[in-house]
Formats: sequence, structure tokens, C-alpha cells
Amino acid sequence: MQELTQHGSVIERELSPYSLAGFEAGLGNGWSFLTSDQPNCHAVFVNEEKLSLVTYCEGDVITKRSPNEFVFSLEKNDEMWFTANA
Repeated sequence: MQELTQHGSVIERELSPYSLAGFEAGLGNGWSFLTSDQPNCHAVFVNEEKLSLVTYCEGDVITKRSPNEFVFSLEKNDEMWFTANA
């Protein structure tokens, strides 16, 4: 059974052996920075084409894949709210 966000995006969890800088360097094309509340250990990146967000936090990586652009915009808004209120 897939884990879903409250909006219906699929969640995937994994671990990264890299620092935030190393992780960001390996993201590849199409990814851009969205937000962060702790610049050295936490950041959220988005890929508009893939309707995906990836959150890196001290080696934990959470990827959210949205089923459509509307849900993707909700996920981005949630991330922005969270980091603004952390």
C-alpha cells in the first residue's frame, strides 16, 4: 500500500549518505530550490515538469509525487507554510 499525503501525492522515503550540498549537487536537471528553515541541513526542492518535491533533512529524503498540477501547488504551499512557521 502506498503512503499518501493529505492531498493525494505519493510519498517515498529513503536515506542519503550525502550532506545537503552533496545531495543537491546530485539532483540533476529540472530541480530548483523552493525553501528551507535550516540552510545547512534542510531544504525542499521542486521539479515542475515531474510534479515532484523532494525534502532533504539531515540525510532523510522524502519525495512527493503529485497526480496533477493542482495537488502539486497545494504541496508546494504546505512546504512554504511549514518552513515559514518552523
